[in-house]
Amino acid sequence: MSNRFEYKVLTQRDAKLSGSFDLDTMESALNEQAAQGWRLAEGLVVTSAWKSSKTEIVLVLERPVDKDPTGLGTRQHHASRAENQPHPSGR
Repeated sequence: MSNRFEYKVLTQRDAKLSGSFDLDTMESALNEQAAQGWRLAEGLVVTSAWKSSKTEIVLVLERPVDKDPTGLGTRQHHASRAENQPHPSGR
């Protein structure tokens, strides 16, 4: 199991969530992201004091990142890349 994650932030500014608050729209958007491996890590309501106290829903999604997408292992991956590189001296 991977212990590294990548994150994505969705807000009401995203096309899938824009417009008035609608639970069906939010559920649909989350299910679309889940189909791509994302899961909801955190949901927040954020109020901006700078923009006339605008309140916005923020959804933080996460999904695991493979440690080595090649499946070769770190040392083997670097070795196979090095084999395919020309020697710096041109040999």
